[in-house]
Parts: sequence; structure tokens; C-alpha cells
Amino acid sequence: TNTFPSWPLAHPFRFVAHNGEINTVRGNRNRMHAREALLASARIPGDLSRLSPICTPDASDSASFDEVLELLHLGGRSLPHAVLMMIPEAWQNATTMEAEERAFWKFHASLMEPWDGPACVTFTDGTVVGAVLDRNGLRPGRWWRTVDDRIILA
Repeated sequence: TNTFPSWPLAHPFRFVAHNGEINTVRGNRNRMHAREALLASARIPGDLSRLSPICTPDASDSASFDEVLELLHLGGRSLPHAVLMMIPEAWQNATTMEAEERAFWKFHASLMEPWDGPACVTFTDGTVVGAVLDRNGLRPGRWWRTVDDRIILA
């Protein structure tokens, strides 16, 4: 990456791991900060201002992504749903997409801007495991589930 290695900038590995940098992290953090005053949740009790800042200042791009993902997940979305909100498919010019899927992407685009950059983001909550490739489709990926329930992604 473009950052000198240091422990404070290491991946937190709580929900996600990724390769590559999140190129839009400054804008993503700024927009998340702007939303903090508007946060509301029936699933997270109490005054949500105690959660601010959502993105820890001076943390890594991975940590910021992970913190926002955790908020979306604890707020009631499944982990795959939250990941797809943050790393949406490049849907705007997809000519063969079903209307229902297009509506999903269009709705979520009004809630969250894309976190662009990583070639691959893997995620887990200890029960579900998944992965998404970069939203421009520039990098291929293949996976295999073995008979002993190992997932191999390359």
C-alpha cells in the first residue's frame, strides 16, 4: 500500500479483510461524519451520539470500513446486505439487470455511497462467510467449497 506499515494502521479483522486500498476513504469518512447527527435505530438503545465518531480518527481505511459495517450490521441488516450497501455492484449501466435488482441498488445508493478500491473484500461474523470483488469487475475470482466445509477463494 501507500502507507508505511505500523501497528495502529493494521487491519482490525473484526468483520472484514481486504486487499488493496479503499480509494474513496476520505469522502466516505466525511459523509459518515455528516450522517452521525441523523442516526436513529430501534435496535441500538440509548442516545446514539455516544457512538460518535463512527470512524475513529487516524485509523486505517480498513478500520473505518469495518466500523461502518459494524454499525449497519448491528442496526439490523444482515452482514451480506450491509456489505452490498457499502460495495454495490456497478448497476447504473447494466442493461440486462432485472428491475427488482436495479431497484435494490438504486434505493441503497440513496443511503450510502460506494467504498471503492479493494480488489476483494472478505467478510464473516463467525457464522456467515462471504466475499465481494471490486465493483468494476476488473479482477476475477473463483471459489470452492470442500466436502469438509472449507471455503477457498482465489
